[in-house]
Amino acid sequence: MNRYQPRKHKRPLKAIREKCVECMGGRESEGYVKRISECVSDDCPIYDFRQGKNPHHRQNLTVEQRTERGERLKTTLINDKRSKKTSESVFYPELHTKP
Repeated sequence: MNRYQPRKHKRPLKAIREKCVECMGGRESEGYVKRISECVSDDCPIYDFRQGKNPHHRQNLTVEQRTERGERLKTTLINDKRSKKTSESVFYPELHTKP
């Protein structure tokens, strides 16, 4: 039952994020998240990965997939009650024009 044992190795992006936290003074220091996002050490080899995400990972979508996701986003924004006015005014400006 090795299933529930802790991992021996961390995921690379988590390890990079922890290194950035350590570099900025650790989790005990106040405002370490802001300092990580404002880091100016461009010569650091892990600078691009400091937010815990791989900046080079990009999805290659076909035109059909892009249009489908765009339509899904429009539908979601229109149906979302919190942003109903915003989405209607963005996608259907004729509804909000005065005669």
